[in-house]
Amino acid sequence: MDETDQQNEPSTNQGDPSKVAPILLDENSIKKQNADEKKEAKKRSREERKAFNREQKKQRKMKKQEEAETFDVIQESDLSLGYQFHQGLRFVQPYYFQFEAWAKRRWLGKTFIEVLTQEFKAHPPEYYKLAVEDGRILVNGNKVSPDWIVKDSSHITHRIHRHEPPVSAKEIEILHHDDSVIVIDKPSSIPIHPCGRYRQNT
Repeated sequence: MDETDQQNEPSTNQGDPSKVAPILLDENSIKKQNADEKKEAKKRSREERKAFNREQKKQRKMKKQEEAETFDVIQESDLSLGYQFHQGLRFVQPYYFQFEAWAKRRWLGKTFIEVLTQEFKAHPPEYYKLAVEDGRILVNGNKVSPDWIVKDSSHITHRIHRHEPPVSAKEIEILHHDDSVIVIDKPSSIPIHPCGRYRQNT
């Protein structure tokens, strides 16, 4: 084989990935790559913080809603409530219930309707105005006007007809029980204690 043949002979390295020379990054490329990685990590961190803040805001809103639906002190007459079961759900029969509270210092000097709409957001202002005028909401056992000025030590009651949402009728299973701990499998829809819209269906 002469020199001409050697020049015309195709290279044996073509098409063979193992023979390709490695790509060397210069210093600027490495800096740019590092900067891009930091930028992407920072972006992910911002998105995670936003998602966390949204979840916290949602939890605070739910908690505020629960607090808005209950007065500080709750009393209930002895009732023999019945339960009904339908399509895997447990329903509690509607019942009358009375919320009770004592006037707080921050309420003093405000109108009654102002306190109700600002402190208890479970219902719109129109509901509270009508409930006060109808006598469903009383002060010291007496009817007052929506414009009545709240005074110290005022005892407020609110009688309503409660309709609790249904919960799962699945039987609660005991997974483990010893002298120190008990582990149960509780359906997620059942509250563990009375709160918000739930009083009996817990």
